[in-house]
Amino acid sequence: MAMARDSLFPSFFSKVNMHTQVPVKSTILTGLVAATLSFCMDVEQLAGMVSVGTLLAFTMVAISVLILQYVPLDEVPLPSSLQAVIDSVSLCLQQCY
Repeated sequence: MAMARDSLFPSFFSKVNMHTQVPVKSTILTGLVAATLSFCMDVEQLAGMVSVGTLLAFTMVAISVLILQYVPLDEVPLPSSLQAVIDSVSLCLQQCY
């Protein structure tokens, strides 16, 4: 949803159900794409794609952690709400130890 709000995806993906707060249209679209792939592809191919996708996701997280480790905190763009939470947790940890 955030990527759709930032215009990286079509605005169709940013629509959320008023009652459930779930992106129903994008969930259905993703399910249809997954069902189509499962009907058209071999199980071994799908397993290979899942393995590669998991490896890519893990790699992206590891790279993000390395960037956060070596880039000064002043240069990392964080939303103000997240920065407030980080500040309060770090202050609490400093007082406890």
